[in-house]
Amino acid sequence: MRPRGCPPGSKNKPKLPLVITREPELAMTPFILEISGGSDVVEALARFSHRKNMGLCVLSSSGTIANVTLRQPSVTPGATVTFHGRFDVLSLSATLLLHASLAIALYAFDVLLAGPQGQIIGEKELGREGRNRKRERC
Repeated sequence: MRPRGCPPGSKNKPKLPLVITREPELAMTPFILEISGGSDVVEALARFSHRKNMGLCVLSSSGTIANVTLRQPSVTPGATVTFHGRFDVLSLSATLLLHASLAIALYAFDVLLAGPQGQIIGEKELGREGRNRKRERC
């Protein structure tokens, strides 16, 4: 009759230590962007993404802005509405993904602002760069 199980001394053998010889690439690289006055924020983010040849995701934003122009969802391309005065940025989030050919960029953009009397204004934009954009104004 044979003994059952593993032979004595076959378990719990010491293992060689694992040595990593190089550092892995970072999956995310943080950047701090300051967009100058009078600039289109969506276009500025798209230019930055194309220049760096990478997609981006805006995780946080802050600041005060003045005289905001938001594009309205309408049949007429280029329809906008402008709000004069100073506004605090409550929330700004954006995602821009580059296509492998770099010819098309898919993006999503949301902004919420608080006005001096407590009014909230905002915009949601989904689309493809260089094509018709779908926007919603709050």
